[in-house]
Amino acid sequence: MERIYKATINGNEYEVFGEYWETRQAWGHNAIFMKNGIEVTRARVRYYNRTWESYRFQSAGHQAVGVALDELAARLFEAYRERTGRKRLTEDLKTGILEASQDYAEIKQVYEAL
Repeated sequence: MERIYKATINGNEYEVFGEYWETRQAWGHNAIFMKNGIEVTRARVRYYNRTWESYRFQSAGHQAVGVALDELAARLFEAYRERTGRKRLTEDLKTGILEASQDYAEIKQVYEAL
């Protein structure tokens, strides 16, 4: 397994690891996104022929961190709904909830750095 990204943001250590795999008909990359040494998400990308990436594991790394962002956003929205009793959230309200979350901002910074 190869480390493709490492950063410390506000005292939290973020890492993304990549790994190559191959079968008879395809090949691909696995990526693992970790925060403070604990696995957050995993992603698997399959390729059937050549691919063009800026660097190895780029697509898999983006997918792993993107899934973490989506899952965190869903948890934040659900917590807000439970706290306020609202069933629907407007786009402006969702944006405000995400902007208020330090964790979301940190993970988004990792996503943009990949």
